Amino acid sequence: MHSGSSSCMSATLPTVAPDRANAMIADAASSGDGWSRETLVAVVGHRLAEGDRSDLATTNDPSRLVDLMGSVGVLSPETMLRVLRAESVDLDMVVGLIPTVGLAVPDAIRQVHAGWGADRLSVGMELGATVDELRAAGCSPVEMLAASPREELRRLDTREQTWVNVGPTLLEAGYTEAEAVAHLAAHAPTPSTFAAAVEAVVENPWQALALAVPRAQPDDLAALTERFEMSPSDTAAVLAAVGAPLSTAVSVVGIRCDDDREATCEIAQRHFGIGRDEVLARLEGIDPNVVVPIGLAGSPGELAALRHAIGPPDIGSSMSIDSASLREALAALVRQVPGDAEIEMERVT
Repeated sequence: MHSGSSSCMSATLPTVAPDRANAMIADAASSGDGWSRETLVAVVGHRLAEGDRSDLATTNDPSRLVDLMGSVGVLSPETMLRVLRAESVDLDMVVGLIPTVGLAVPDAIRQVHAGWGADRLSVGMELGATVDELRAAGCSPVEMLAASPREELRRLDTREQTWVNVGPTLLEAGYTEAEAVAHLAAHAPTPSTFAAAVEAVVENPWQALALAVPRAQPDDLAALTERFEMSPSDTAAVLAAVGAPLSTAVSVVGIRCDDDREATCEIAQRHFGIGRDEVLARLEGIDPNVVVPIGLAGSPGELAALRHAIGPPDIGSSMSIDSASLREALAALVRQVPGDAEIEMERVT
């Protein structure tokens, strides 16, 4: 069949229009077991020099075959890729030949996926596909989240139901629960969408908060505890149990108490073991354990002079320096620095 039909084609096809020749090869290459290299030679071989025509009929090198098909001048990139599939060229070789074939990246991803059953993301990565090219290639939401979670999550709307669906999709895309929560903390547009998505990822409130605390902001955490129908007191108990930083925990309780400072102080003192003054300080964003140095509006040298005048701290005492010593050191510094230097001094009592 192949030799007889080829002889007939060779005698009749030189006058076939280029687009018809391309369609004939595309159809033949897509016909499954009906493909023969002789068909390729019969339809387009006359467009090559004798030596190249011989190579077209006999070469087992896919790269050479692609070069020859390109030299014919009438075969589209899609048709050439179909020929490679009919020739059973292996996937890795095909992906490497895509630039030579000249097929656009989205089309190549689609055709390789359909013809070789290859994973679209893997092919896209091999071809250096952009997010837009992956999307144009028909990648599913799951595939897109696996490839580019940041870009995909930022494209979503602010409806809670959208984010309820996003949570499980992140897991389906291969992320762990912790990774999914981290992406949601970074990209959910509102506290309510964050809470909705996290609840869809982690059903256990304690586990959800444990994963969210290192990554989410206090308003997100407050929304999450409300989503789980926790009371402010329950919220404080769980935050303490999962080791939330005190400033974060106090802020969350404050939000859950609708900024009622008395209620916040009562709950925080009971669950976090801190005093009222510390609760209020942390509500103001002040960490009472951080020592704020006296401000100097002078040069680094002036600061060094002050440190030298104060001297090393007395580690044996409860305070590193008393008020009288500090006043004396500051006065000594004023006498040492130039007259135009500015030193900010607060009253020391």
